[in-house]
Amino acid sequence: QAIGGIPGQMRNQRKQQEFNQLMQQGQQAMASKDPAALANVAQQLGAAGDQKEAQQMMQASREASEKATRVSAGRDLLSGVPLQMRQGAGALADQGLIEQALEARGLAQTRQVELGEQALAKVAGASGARISEPKNRERFFRLATAYQVPPEQAFEIYNQFATTAGDRWHAKASSWPAAQSSG
Repeated sequence: QAIGGIPGQMRNQRKQQEFNQLMQQGQQAMASKDPAALANVAQQLGAAGDQKEAQQMMQASREASEKATRVSAGRDLLSGVPLQMRQGAGALADQGLIEQALEARGLAQTRQVELGEQALAKVAGASGARISEPKNRERFFRLATAYQVPPEQAFEIYNQFATTAGDRWHAKASSWPAAQSSG
């Protein structure tokens, strides 16, 4: 009889069954693209002594995690909500995708300004002929600042709603009338 005999064969058979079970769990984790499950299987394979399979599972875990981050960033960017869009840009930067992150941040800023312009038009329209009153004018330009609408664009919107030529503001440097009208 061979050295180790039947107990050795049973031990090898048990190890093979454990390995097969781990590989089945790994296949399920790969199919579900679950980074945490893949990392767990990789850790178990490493503990069982199969470093090659453990490394492959860990690589699959990293790839699934990176893909999930990119998908989440994409959802954030498509939301149209500037804060979420910036978060998506940050996720891209965390992935080392700097060029895409910068582009995404620019899109978020553009969206912020678009929303600001819409809000300014609503405020100016609601104020009607009273937009040139100091209180309304200050509110208008504070809102422009909050939405980061460039002064030139804010002045343009303001002037569309000002009732007389004397009420109109002209952009000079980046001086806001709100700061001048606190009286």
